[in-house]
Amino acid sequence: MNRRRFGRITFTLFLATLLIGACGSASGGTFVWIDVPLDGLTFPSVQAVKIEGHATASGGVARVEISVDGTLQATIESPPAEGALASFHTEWSPPEAGIYTVQAVAFSEDGQASQPDLARLTFLGPETQEQACASDNLLPPILISPSDGEVLPPDPLLTWEYPWSDCQPEGIALEIAADEAFSEIVDDYTTQDLLETNRTWSLPAGACYFWRARALLDGGSGPQSDVYSFCVQEAAVEQVPIPVVEFLADPAEVQAGSCTTLKWHVENAGQVIFGGLDQPADGSYRDCLCESQHYTLTVIDLDGLQEKHSLDIAVSGSCITPEVDSTPPPAPSPAVPANGLTLACTGSQNLVWLPVDDPSGIDEYQLQVQRHSGDGVWQEVSGSVFSGITDKQRSIPVECGWTYRWRVRAVDGVGNVGSWSAWSSFIITLT
Repeated sequence: MNRRRFGRITFTLFLATLLIGACGSASGGTFVWIDVPLDGLTFPSVQAVKIEGHATASGGVARVEISVDGTLQATIESPPAEGALASFHTEWSPPEAGIYTVQAVAFSEDGQASQPDLARLTFLGPETQEQACASDNLLPPILISPSDGEVLPPDPLLTWEYPWSDCQPEGIALEIAADEAFSEIVDDYTTQDLLETNRTWSLPAGACYFWRARALLDGGSGPQSDVYSFCVQEAAVEQVPIPVVEFLADPAEVQAGSCTTLKWHVENAGQVIFGGLDQPADGSYRDCLCESQHYTLTVIDLDGLQEKHSLDIAVSGSCITPEVDSTPPPAPSPAVPANGLTLACTGSQNLVWLPVDDPSGIDEYQLQVQRHSGDGVWQEVSGSVFSGITDKQRSIPVECGWTYRWRVRAVDGVGNVGSWSAWSSFIITLT
């Protein structure tokens, strides 16, 4: 069993048992335990050791005393605590190679002493290390994760550990190869910190690899670990939604002189263009035809790519020239609001014009609206040009602080499109 893992499990169980017992007892008691170093640990050389642990006592822990072989080495007064659990740490260096017993005793605020907790440590010197441990005594490291054959995201994390024994290595060497025979080494790494047991590797994605580890000591090395394989998957590529476009005519076939309405519905797009103008995602256009026509709806997707969608309207028969009114209707006259008028801040404005007459009748009015915020650069408002208007007025949404201009034209009953009226402007103030 791995001694380090066993020590952590023992600590967790002991802590749980201790706290449950303390909650069920009125007097509680005083307890102490050493977390690190673990009892029975062997160090390959004489070196400084961190001593860390926890203590608990009814009414709080007043101090913790650390002794080595019966000699007091450190006193931690009023150790920091979270709730009833206090923690302590100090550092101690052995004077020479040998076996030492580290002892911790906790004292409560009322002077009650705990039972001591012990950790027996062995420090090897040059001679004892040579006698007790050589590269032939080393064990193969254990590959923890990933599991053999696992598929990992980019920059995988590899974890290993050395099985604790009386013979400890000076370092761990790791190799990653593109083949199981390790003839093509992709990356390698050597650590002399035995507490370092994982590392993130930057490896090309979309490939599979093999990895292994071995322990190092006195210029030699122990046996290789098992060989595990893993694959690094390609980084996920964000998919841009594909535009959805519906473009149709109702009806798709007409008699000469009759009218059809083009309709479109677009999703997942950045821009829709029809007739050379920006259009809403849901829109329509009515046209009266004497001959077959070809229409194009341009859609620019979220990646900036352009798609063109075509629609052909079949026209049967022909328009008889003598019987067809070919004179376009006159231009209407903008009436309300008056040209140049300044209006108080509002959310909508009704545009009214004087209607016109035509021998074929007026089929619709078309309204174009533009605006600027003070820089003089006119922009089409959303939805302009507005078509299919059968009344002599149209209400449009406006925003405060903008200057607007508008004009109107008429389309007669046989599709003749009249001239635009003169521009008429108005200002919506901020207040």
